[in-house]
Amino acid sequence: MGILLAAALLLWSAAVPGAEPGREAEVVTAASVTETTEETAPTGNGGRSPQRIVVTATRIDTPIENVPNSVSVITSETIVARQYRNAIDAMSAVPGISIRQSGGLGKQASMFIRGLDSQYAKVMLDGMPLNDPSTPRGAYDFGQMTTDNLAQLEVLRGPQSLLYGSNAVGGVINAVSRKGEGPLSGYVRAEGGSFGTGLTQFGLQAGNDRGDFSLGGSALTTDGVSALSKHRFGFSEKDGYEQGSLSLRLGANVSDNLRFDLFGYAQWAKYDFDTDAYDTTSSDNLPYDDPNLTGTNERYMIRPQVTWTLFDGKWEQKAGVGYMTTKRKYRDGDESLPSNMGVFLQRSRYRGETWKFDYQSTIRLVEWNAILAGVDVTRETYEFQDSYYGPAVSPTTTAPWITNTGVFIEDQVQIGDAFTANLGIRNDHHEEFGDHVTWRGGASYRLPSETRIRGSVGTGFRAPSVNELYGNTYTLPNHDLKPETSLGWDAGLEQSLFDGRLSLGGTYFENRIKDMIVNPTYAQYENVSGTTETWGVEAFFSFEIIENVSLSGNYTWTRARNREISDDRSVRVRRPLHEAALNLDWKFLEKGTFTAGVKYVSRRWDYDFYSATSPVRMPSHATFRLGAAWKFNEHVEVFGRVENLFNKKYEDIRGYGTPGIGAYAGAALSF
Repeated sequence: MGILLAAALLLWSAAVPGAEPGREAEVVTAASVTETTEETAPTGNGGRSPQRIVVTATRIDTPIENVPNSVSVITSETIVARQYRNAIDAMSAVPGISIRQSGGLGKQASMFIRGLDSQYAKVMLDGMPLNDPSTPRGAYDFGQMTTDNLAQLEVLRGPQSLLYGSNAVGGVINAVSRKGEGPLSGYVRAEGGSFGTGLTQFGLQAGNDRGDFSLGGSALTTDGVSALSKHRFGFSEKDGYEQGSLSLRLGANVSDNLRFDLFGYAQWAKYDFDTDAYDTTSSDNLPYDDPNLTGTNERYMIRPQVTWTLFDGKWEQKAGVGYMTTKRKYRDGDESLPSNMGVFLQRSRYRGETWKFDYQSTIRLVEWNAILAGVDVTRETYEFQDSYYGPAVSPTTTAPWITNTGVFIEDQVQIGDAFTANLGIRNDHHEEFGDHVTWRGGASYRLPSETRIRGSVGTGFRAPSVNELYGNTYTLPNHDLKPETSLGWDAGLEQSLFDGRLSLGGTYFENRIKDMIVNPTYAQYENVSGTTETWGVEAFFSFEIIENVSLSGNYTWTRARNREISDDRSVRVRRPLHEAALNLDWKFLEKGTFTAGVKYVSRRWDYDFYSATSPVRMPSHATFRLGAAWKFNEHVEVFGRVENLFNKKYEDIRGYGTPGIGAYAGAALSF
């Protein structure tokens, strides 16, 4: 590390004559930033205005401009201004992220991060993993993710096993709850619109030197659209969705150096969907439009945390323990399906549980250097029941608890706002697979020309999920599975021009995964031979055209292959070669806002379970949206938006329905 520091000091002295090592970058608190993301640069100050603080990338509060890794932030201000109503919409503004949803609002959604499936992303709420052990791959269903009580969504791309262990092969997504500030304030927001949709959201918050709290929640109902495509199969029966959630954050400053936090979240959801049954006597294998097939989801999370600082802040210790459970039930109202239908009744239930303990210690002997060390222990299990109610009830199958213990250390260097670097190592001890070592390093350097060069490289580790090991309703156990290992790297360039009005950048990335776990026979998970690769380019720009009018966009080019099986199209399924988004934001007359956006998804492969030629090519599509709001005074605001403006007929996933044009309007009251 001494060589690294010497090189940093040499570069710093050459780039910024007279600069003093240890000078801290100017930082603005999250509460005072209107909109700062990697894709929406601030204006003025030569492109070096203060940036929003992020935590996920380093596990230490860090200005986003000083993070070597590829990270994007979607702020609560952006979510409100663009009228994003769920995390899927919000993450459309992030390069490297692609989300496919099966059947409209509230239905199951999978995320691909740099071409890697959902199970390669660790999803967290205030540091507590939300990945569901009861799902086949231990992945998180993004169709259920709300934006209630959020301060920001942090999206960290690239291998992150060093700080977050198993599952963080492709990246980490952390939803950060709002911290209460100032006198008691709150809001109620209600809207209604197309497809029988009604949404109510509320929030309360307050805070002072002694403590703080924030509480938020939502209730949503919609008639929806047919889960199986109306345009492909002619189905007209709508599959609705209902959802309610509560999010709580409490904080208490016991003394100047001791703080307690409590995070809590609860969600309930019910949705209708269609079975994948089909008539086995028919030559066209058309699916069955099931009018009374429903699913319910319940999710509960609680996490207390304590933070203790010593020696004038030079040593900070943080410890927390959390619990998360997800319950899923599927119930078919039919007593029986016709004998020629090729599927059995869906009357199953699943429950996943996760316990996590984590401790981290941060030592800053000098201002420009932080040594981060910690340990985390995660325990997971799940249970399932093939049939939980008549005509026959099957026994409950429970998997054993599996424990993974990780120990890590990382050195982080921050010299002014010109040079940042980190280097660390971690050991995971998995009780089924023993010890696995991962590491990560990265650096960021800003030239006097306001050009910032970033790069990072690291390894990843993903142990087979308990579901892959012990099976479920549809798959058999396989205790011979091996862990997946990976190597990933990226290199990028960012440039600020015209006194910060224009910001643009690009990043090239690669991931290589060995022993990837797949399910080729739909009966049992197996390790595939060879190395699976994903690589591509992420790009963004933001331009303040005139005062209060800005244009921003992002683009991702992604490829994937198996090096030994070159014609294996399964590694490219649902991953578009090109994906892009463009957003225009305008603030006018100090009371009004206008926003417009377009999302483009190129051709891609997808499975077609009703065709002998699966996988098949899916056509490209583009969808447009418009939104506007007017604030009469500090307490009353009205708003409206139109989604899928030109009523585009498309499928996000082969055979599944998507909404046509929809209009929504509402009002917000605040105090």
